[in-house]
Amino acid sequence: MLLNTTAKIENIIARRTLELKDSQERFLSFMKYSPVLTSITDYDGKFIFTNESWQKYFNKKNDDSLGKTLQEALPIELANEFSIKNQALLDNDKLIHSEIWEDGNKASFLTYRFLINRDQQTPLIGASFINITTQKSLENKLRQINIELELRVYERTEELNRKQ
Repeated sequence: MLLNTTAKIENIIARRTLELKDSQERFLSFMKYSPVLTSITDYDGKFIFTNESWQKYFNKKNDDSLGKTLQEALPIELANEFSIKNQALLDNDKLIHSEIWEDGNKASFLTYRFLINRDQQTPLIGASFINITTQKSLENKLRQINIELELRVYERTEELNRKQ
């Protein structure tokens, strides 16, 4: 009877281990090919995960960031900005959506910060950065075209009014 119970427990453990491994592989594969810059930090602001897009953008390898604080892994101005936003998230426990302009690269990102709650443990902080630089550039061009068009309409209207 004891051997039968032990075999059942071992079977359950093996199955759960395989399910966990499969889940981790799916997650890592998804993150590897995602164009969204993604990071996870712990309560103290130490990186515990960054995906390849994040690493490429910030020119960091996992060894350069994992286990390090924001201030150790990023330029200080950016690290301080991220720390403030992370603290606001921890204080309010709500999704934070904001737009930031990155340091000197003229890139614009739509950012989302959220808590990753864990049973009986301090939460982790997830952050996703969606590059919207092209959209912002197109918006600016459209705004400029609208200004030029309004000016032409105004000038043409004035010209027609003078002819009357």
